[in-house]
Amino acid sequence: MRIFPRGIVLVFLGTLTAIWTLATWQCTTDPVKDAAPKVDPPAEAAPARSESAALSGREVLEAFLAAYPGRFRSVELVDGDWSIAGDGVRFFWAGGRLLPQTALAHRDKYTPHPFYRSPAEQPPVPEYSDGEKIEIRARIDHREKSPPARHPGFYNYVWQARDHKSAERRTQGLMFLGKPVRVSVALVPVLRAINAEIVERSRTDGELKRFVASIRELSGFYWRNIANTGSLSYHSYGAAVDVISRNPKRKETYWLWAKRRDPDWFTRPLSTRLQPPVSFVAVFEKYGFVWGGKWFYFDTVHFEYRPEILILSGRSVARPPAR
Repeated sequence: MRIFPRGIVLVFLGTLTAIWTLATWQCTTDPVKDAAPKVDPPAEAAPARSESAALSGREVLEAFLAAYPGRFRSVELVDGDWSIAGDGVRFFWAGGRLLPQTALAHRDKYTPHPFYRSPAEQPPVPEYSDGEKIEIRARIDHREKSPPARHPGFYNYVWQARDHKSAERRTQGLMFLGKPVRVSVALVPVLRAINAEIVERSRTDGELKRFVASIRELSGFYWRNIANTGSLSYHSYGAAVDVISRNPKRKETYWLWAKRRDPDWFTRPLSTRLQPPVSFVAVFEKYGFVWGGKWFYFDTVHFEYRPEILILSGRSVARPPAR
């Protein structure tokens, strides 16, 4: 596994600040943290140490075409910009903003969406100099004070939701690893496939079996706007699942809560975090979910359906078997 020099790390974090300011400032209740306010999982945060070269509009849109074949038909160069066509709609790359044609004239109002290459393994925590810590803290503070303004049209189209009621109509409840959860109807067969594989692996994997037994509850569909923005979280589409397990040692699960206790939270070793087994994460990733534990702004209970990210990372995404 590659470990990047600290200079590259800082450049990468600087890019995050410029492009991906913190978009998730709504609160929910999480029993793991005594009902402390929870900022929505930072879908915009790239992994801690991704092998992330600049991604072109064509690469990203072709990844979406492969990831959601039922929603998109083609990727084309139109008026000098890459675009992706769906059912009666076309979205333009627009520097990562993913805008419909009607919004192109006002593109400067919107923040680009984040795209990155996800590492196959969880990146290690590097050692930082005092100067680097000051720089990183400043960038983190800037993120918190500068929420983005992303156009919602693209993901509204992907998940066929435009408001709370329409989103809720597109969800379905199911039992997953022995606990109830509500997700997008499109992801029900995906979660069933994940459930079946985890149960089967648990027969011979003691660590995985113990972790599944420790799961307290799941959080899936939960409609919420991000504070100070009009952006929706992936939970609003039923496209994310928080797997909340028992935490007797009170290990860290979320970067913002860790930051409240230690301004240098990003220097603390991975052993201080509550994490599922590697085999658990692997099954989710096999079927198109990314895990928030690989993000710099970590959220170790959070899994969200982002098959395009895994495709951009050169990894295949399995389709659930036909029932």
